Amino acid sequence: MTASQQVIAMTHGYAAHRAVMVPLATRLRKFGYRVVNWGYASVCKDITEHARAFRRLLEELDADPQTGDLFIVAHSMGSILTRVALQDAPLPKLKRIVMLCPPNRGSNIAGISAPVLGWASKPLREISDRSDSFVNRLPTDIQGDCEVGIVQASVDFVVPKANTFLPGAKDYIQLSGLHSSVLFRTTTAEVVHAFLQHGKFPVPT
Repeated sequence: MTASQQVIAMTHGYAAHRAVMVPLATRLRKFGYRVVNWGYASVCKDITEHARAFRRLLEELDADPQTGDLFIVAHSMGSILTRVALQDAPLPKLKRIVMLCPPNRGSNIAGISAPVLGWASKPLREISDRSDSFVNRLPTDIQGDCEVGIVQASVDFVVPKANTFLPGAKDYIQLSGLHSSVLFRTTTAEVVHAFLQHGKFPVPT
């Protein structure tokens, strides 16, 4: 029987493709993880529907006898569908989540764009920074005992630093880069790995 392995379920953000997560996935595999890079048609359908599909993947990984600890690494809107996917019931093997530049309090760019383009893309309205948007009405707690770490970009025109905050998150770290460019930095993989293993980010040097 194959020994159990730590598994990362990974997903991208709005108007992106799982290809943008490949560099980070490749670096994390070098730490010994099995990485499942999950993609979805982010512009189409609403967040809840995407979350249901992601939940099915998470349940499959959690039930797999070859899965040891289960982790999630999500970028931008992927963090929001992660929160929705975990609302109903905890996953026994899920230990930690790293959210990369998450619009937990909404995206200002989405807020600007939604009045014009939101008719064609419901998720754009859902991640708006309006106080009554979907993301700002979501419960902030996550089912189970899993720990959440949040990575912020030093310069982010899509999700301001203040909008990444989530009550109950265990740790935060700010990395040099833009909203999407942090995905391609070697340092990002290193701090993600540190949080997944120890529940805290390394102290910046």
